[in-house]
Amino acid sequence: MILSLFRFRCVFLASVTAVITLHGGQKLRYHFEKGDSLRYSSSIDSKTSGQERGEDFVIIADADFDYTIRPGERTAGGNYALTVTIDRFHLRLDAPVLGFVDSTVILNEYAGKRLNVELTELGKTVSIEPIDLFPRWRFLTFAEMNPFELFQRLIFELPEQAVDTGSTWTNTSPDSTVQDGMAIRSNQNIGYRVTGVALKGRYRCWQITIAGRNSMEGTGKQSGMTLTTDAVNKLNGVVYFAPKEGVCVSAEQTIANDMTVTATGKQTGAQTTSSIIRVTTALIP
Repeated sequence: MILSLFRFRCVFLASVTAVITLHGGQKLRYHFEKGDSLRYSSSIDSKTSGQERGEDFVIIADADFDYTIRPGERTAGGNYALTVTIDRFHLRLDAPVLGFVDSTVILNEYAGKRLNVELTELGKTVSIEPIDLFPRWRFLTFAEMNPFELFQRLIFELPEQAVDTGSTWTNTSPDSTVQDGMAIRSNQNIGYRVTGVALKGRYRCWQITIAGRNSMEGTGKQSGMTLTTDAVNKLNGVVYFAPKEGVCVSAEQTIANDMTVTATGKQTGAQTTSSIIRVTTALIP
């Protein structure tokens, strides 16, 4: 049962810096050209502590993950049509409760898998759809590290208005999704602040801090059980956005997650977990 609840929990759930100058009053927009190729590398460290039926468990997972973004023709509505291809996925897992003890896994079955993404100039994700079939059990178990989540941690929503040092904006949009038969409702309140300018490699970037929270509720059925959940994510981080090129050059984020999952039906019980997830993503020169 621990494995079933943990999989559900996962489903439920993107150099040296130098001071430079950028002109204020810029409108930030993503910019992709057909024929371009942007390659990113992510590293993820996560630790989950939990309890089920009075038993404590700890799951530690670290991963290295590379992927490439290739733009296609714009959509009829003027949005970007992107193909995201996974190039490499290495995982180290220490989770006795799941049958893994300090195991390193090279997930070759992920190599070459692709996603179709429709994205607006402001970074709103219209849709993410897999082109290829992703390995099911691993995709669920390591959802914090799946391609959907990692891409969305790199692409954040930009403001309509022009920005300068000190500018702020907030994203409070609610969302409803269905994943693996689970209806998930979320409400987020994420704040962004332009704190300065920095040089990342050859890119002149705005440094933008991120802080906020996302509350989620979910209901559904899996493996003969009716599951309900309640969770809160707290997010802090910084992203470096190059306004001239219209790309996110790097991102560093920490996510703290507290979750309770309750099961009734074929099996009954509850699982509480607390996780700390650190994600660092950078554009590969």
